[in-house]
Amino acid sequence: MYYNKEGEFSMRDIKTYLSVAPVLSTLWFGSLAGLLIEINRLFPDSFSRQNKNRRVESIQNPKQRRSMAKGKDVRVRVILECTSCVQNGVTKEFPGISRYITQKNPHNTPSRLELKKFCCYCKKHTIHGEVKK
Repeated sequence: MYYNKEGEFSMRDIKTYLSVAPVLSTLWFGSLAGLLIEINRLFPDSFSRQNKNRRVESIQNPKQRRSMAKGKDVRVRVILECTSCVQNGVTKEFPGISRYITQKNPHNTPSRLELKKFCCYCKKHTIHGEVKK
């Protein structure tokens, strides 16, 4: 960058830079985009001063950080088990019991959850009921 002894741009440097830089940047990025990129290089705080100040304040004062609102999510993990496999028991014909893990909201569904799911041992869709823990 072009800085003088005080750390600022001199008018001569700015004129020289502006005469050459937009031509090069327009070749790379297009006319308006290239010009905005060059302005942002010359004056980096011109476009994003407010956002930078907010970030700096939030880093310096962690108590003032804005956080997302947290929902009152009271979901419970539930295990669903195939009812036909449980009734038949584990035999050579039914080597195991199909289980699925899902979540439910106890406020919306206080009773036992029952869903039709595919049982790989029965090889068809059967009713899977909630298992007590």
